[in-house]
Amino acid sequence: MTRSRDRRLLIGQEVYRWRVIHRHVTGIDPRTGLGTAPCSEVLSLGREGSSGRVHIVFQGGPGLIVPDGYMHSGGVARSGVDGYLNLHKPGHVRAVLDTALAEGAAFDRPVELDGWRLFDAALARLAP
Repeated sequence: MTRSRDRRLLIGQEVYRWRVIHRHVTGIDPRTGLGTAPCSEVLSLGREGSSGRVHIVFQGGPGLIVPDGYMHSGGVARSGVDGYLNLHKPGHVRAVLDTALAEGAAFDRPVELDGWRLFDAALARLAP
């Protein structure tokens, strides 16, 4: 797993800290039952003054594209969808965060969310 330092994102009076983590998981992929689960790109967010972090996980798989040698770090995309998210861009992080907050994500405890569930709505927030 590769870790980066937290970056700061100010939204109104709230200060969020975020980083992108690339995760290699070994073992059995629960979706396919085969050995060695695919890589994941994880957007890890914390809110200052809160004890929890929200980890938004984009796990690679059929039609789910994460950095594995063909995509740049932080890039996530779905086959057949026009557009992708770059989790190193503050505007893209804001779109994902706003989507997660709209769905009830809270920072009171550590929580892991499926990033692909948020993907389309986050892309829509980025539309011109």
